[in-house]
Amino acid sequence: ARAVALLAKESGAKKIYIGEAPGLSNAIPNMRVWGAYLAEKDAGVELVDLDRVPYRWVKAPHALSAKEYAIPAVVLDADVVISVAPLKTHGFAGTTAALKNVGIGIVPNSVYGAPKTGLNHEKLARTIADVCEVVDIDYAVIGAIYGGEGNGPTMCDGVYHGIVIASSDPVAADSVGTATMGRVPERYGYLRVAEEIGLGTYKDINVVGNTIEEVMKIYKELPGHGPASYGEVWGW
Repeated sequence: ARAVALLAKESGAKKIYIGEAPGLSNAIPNMRVWGAYLAEKDAGVELVDLDRVPYRWVKAPHALSAKEYAIPAVVLDADVVISVAPLKTHGFAGTTAALKNVGIGIVPNSVYGAPKTGLNHEKLARTIADVCEVVDIDYAVIGAIYGGEGNGPTMCDGVYHGIVIASSDPVAADSVGTATMGRVPERYGYLRVAEEIGLGTYKDINVVGNTIEEVMKIYKELPGHGPASYGEVWGW
């Protein structure tokens, strides 16, 4: 968070917020425990508990899972939205990074309950796509110095991976992240739906820096498969 905040400041950002709406913990103390206090101190950011700020109902253009969503006003009013996320396995989505970080993580528990059980998890891929269409992600930054493997997202085992992935295309970023875990992006419903509605692409990605093969680390599988309506597509 500190590094991204400092880069945003260097790029001319006048006001920087770091927001969280965690499913099962208090946002600001949680952020500070995980290092956001350094961004406060060094970059002058303001930490925001997205559960405790005003929100507005916004209609979803494609309405794949719901007609409208409650979105914190501070997010809707931002000039630039950067999704900074870890790379982990996920029991429903299969993998989780920048898209699900916004698609599930940004909406308030005060509306959807904890841990976001009021969102339609039976159409998880479509829910993620809906919210990410309402909240346009300008940049995705996936911090996978350490990732999470196995029974994710909350009971996964930490694994050293040693990479950071960044892109102005969040679908591409998540797809590269998924591939570096030793998985095939096309198998993940939220990536397929996001591409279908024009949020980005998982195909023909120009990877700058190390190749996917050079940094690939096979993450331990989840104990079971996520919900799928056909084939082997997770979280469809």
